Amino acid sequence: IRPFETHTDASLRKLEEAWLLFHDNKDIFRKKKIRNDFDIPKIHSMQHYVDMIRALGTADGYNTELSERLHIDCAKLGYAASSRKDYIRQMTTWLTRREAIDRFASYLQW
Repeated sequence: IRPFETHTDASLRKLEEAWLLFHDNKDIFRKKKIRNDFDIPKIHSMQHYVDMIRALGTADGYNTELSERLHIDCAKLGYAASSRKDYIRQMTTWLTRREAIDRFASYLQW
């Protein structure tokens, strides 16, 4: 439903119903010990779909590509550059340095 080019009140109602159905049944994942929580950005964003579609139009142009790309750049590469000990501090330092290098490179290209 989300990538439709147009929506009607009926299609948005179906989207809301699907969201409620998911919430009504998600405890089965906890009972089967598949998941303890649902603190997942994609799932969190789903609760806003209908309101955002009503406010801004169809969601066919929305995706999670940027946040997933940033996760690779900021988390995975930063962790890989660490010694795996006190990695949060090392990742923060790595990211701060990388941002400084990117800013300087932008300045040089200006």
